[in-house]
Amino acid sequence: MKIVFCKHTALFLLRLSSTQAPVPASGQRYAPVPSAPLIASRVRENPLFDQCPRPLHVLALDHRRPRPTDEIVFHTWSARITPRRLAEPFEGLCCLGPELTLLHLATSLHPLALLMLAHELCGRYRICQDPPGFFEAEPLTSTRRLSALVEASAGVPGAKPLRTLLPYLSENARSPMESAVALMVGLPQRLGGLGLPRPTLNQRISPGRRGRAATSAHFYDCDLFWPQARLALEYDSDLCHTGADRLNSDAARRTALLALGITVVTATRDQIYRPRQFRQLETTLRRQLGVRRQVRCADFERRQEKLRRYALGTGLRPGTPEHFVRFGR
Repeated sequence: MKIVFCKHTALFLLRLSSTQAPVPASGQRYAPVPSAPLIASRVRENPLFDQCPRPLHVLALDHRRPRPTDEIVFHTWSARITPRRLAEPFEGLCCLGPELTLLHLATSLHPLALLMLAHELCGRYRICQDPPGFFEAEPLTSTRRLSALVEASAGVPGAKPLRTLLPYLSENARSPMESAVALMVGLPQRLGGLGLPRPTLNQRISPGRRGRAATSAHFYDCDLFWPQARLALEYDSDLCHTGADRLNSDAARRTALLALGITVVTATRDQIYRPRQFRQLETTLRRQLGVRRQVRCADFERRQEKLRRYALGTGLRPGTPEHFVRFGR
């Protein structure tokens, strides 16, 4: 009988694996979950769990929860769980699939942390612990699949908060900073964002026949892109954008995009993390998009600071679920 991990433990396993093979249907009813000591003994034998935060979260599919311990916590849940909604990221290890993991975490995570996590699972990166940061990976789910699950889970705990966030979810982010910046500029003011038109992430721009004289590249991927305004926002990471060769490449890229009629605005780490410099970036974006600044929330700065906390991770206490979602530890 497979142990089904859920909540943060399921997220830990999904992040470690680049695949999420479905669990084959057995045709049998769910057996009672093993006791906490038995699960703990199995976990200690598997080095994958060495860095997994404690306690571990296990789902009792038969709705009978054994007594919890400091190391193992059991959960029951009213959602309809079928084998195709489960995943086996590693042989012999079973967990909730990405859609169910988001739905289950929606019962306890702050909505803004949940939105960052949804961008990750619908994006092309995964948060990792060792080394700290992220790595490239294929999307584990999509807005279409999440919408279908939410519609099929009406009344289930977690469905309502996840449904509320889906309109603000974008696919195809390639880094946590891309997700964070997209939320900071595109969310409505009541959620702490600037309320600007939502950009698309990593929009592929083809020069076409006319533009090939201006560039030798077959295409460009813009971090954030507003098609109607022909405006691209590119984030310059301190890690990825150093060295003369890289600087020359970035300059040539911007020149080529400009030749294609696309205005490129560059955002540095300081512009994102420092509120005063972020305000200057906001002014530039509003001018290019033709959108005036009209603050309709009396406590907008407080809401904006809360969004920064969950999107950028500033001020999150280590050991909290939100810190684990943002940094993987």
